[in-house]
Amino acid sequence: MLDKNKDHTKFNLKRYETDVTGVSINKLEAGLWWIKNRLFLKKILIVFLLFFIFITWIYSLYSIGDYLINGMKQDEKMLRELVNTKAGGKELLIARMAKDISISSAGALKNSSGYDFYATIKNPNENYQAIFSYCFMSGGEEIICGEDFLLPAQKKYILSLGIKDVSFSSGLKFVIKNTSWKRIKQKEIPDWKIYNQNHSNIEVKNISTVIEDGGNFISFSVKNETSFGFWEVPLVIIIEQGGKITTVNRYLLSQFASFEERQIKINWPDGADISGKISIYPNLNILDKNIYMEPAR
Repeated sequence: MLDKNKDHTKFNLKRYETDVTGVSINKLEAGLWWIKNRLFLKKILIVFLLFFIFITWIYSLYSIGDYLINGMKQDEKMLRELVNTKAGGKELLIARMAKDISISSAGALKNSSGYDFYATIKNPNENYQAIFSYCFMSGGEEIICGEDFLLPAQKKYILSLGIKDVSFSSGLKFVIKNTSWKRIKQKEIPDWKIYNQNHSNIEVKNISTVIEDGGNFISFSVKNETSFGFWEVPLVIIIEQGGKITTVNRYLLSQFASFEERQIKINWPDGADISGKISIYPNLNILDKNIYMEPAR
């Protein structure tokens, strides 16, 4: 018997295989959904395109307004700088270059063999090494010239010793003629302070003065605290009294091995007064690979 409460006119088509001609019920339902909703989807697409166009116009209007307010002024400024490059190019270039070496003092000390000249200079740049030529001059004339170097942020003394037949017509001047700057590359030396400490740690200690057989001697010990041996280690010796330099000299250590310590005794000639504050400074160009001895095998 048939149940009167059930609608027997409805059938579940999914129970039957209808893909006889290659079109399934699912495909027919998808097509029917598209036909019913394509107008709605078209409206959504139109709204999206209108919104995109609106956003694009807003951005364009903002960019144009920003250029009119700020961009034109920047362009005018850039144009003025380009026009004035010939007139002010030198100042612009100098502003981008390393700062000049500073000279704080220069003097001449008389002795029996002539004059000893000295100058105190400093490299104000922390990332540049300087290679330069210099001259001690008087009255516009060159007395003695030479070449030297300055490591980054280094302060040092320049000495010219035993200069004879000198007359000072208008005092002594120390002049730097030419300077070549070399930037420290961070890829090669990431931390200059650590590199400097590891390569130039020459310790001078136990400095004293000794009088023997009527001669004046300076005695001290010097130790190479680095892991490198050096073919030569120049030492600059400065003696001061009351903050004023009274005597200068040099001493050269040869083939100074790593962690080697030496006792040095220097005879100061002419009975010179060597009392006062004695300072001894190594003068190593640690960026020059030629100063290093090959490691012992």
